[in-house]
Amino acid sequence: MIKINKTPLDFEPRNNIIPTLPASPPLFEQVEMSEFESAFLCGLIKKYEPKKILEVGIAEGGTTAIILNCLESIGQEYKMYSVDVSEKCYTMAEKNRDFWLKIP
Repeated sequence: MIKINKTPLDFEPRNNIIPTLPASPPLFEQVEMSEFESAFLCGLIKKYEPKKILEVGIAEGGTTAIILNCLESIGQEYKMYSVDVSEKCYTMAEKNRDFWLKIP
């Protein structure tokens, strides 16, 4: 396991989420946060076990899904608040920001 300033990198939440996201349209082929960045973020979440998280800027929601998967794996109660200035996805103007939450 790689550690940055004693924070373990956790790649598992991203690895769990990526296969579940639709590959089409192409915006879901990659989460905008890099693999390293999401592993570092998940490592911090697991290390500090926050009860509240504020996400500023949602984009298409891929990182949101990774964070939620990580929070669920901790097994404690939490609240996550995600905000963005736009109601629509910037890459797909016809889609609301929350459309990925409705994917079965």
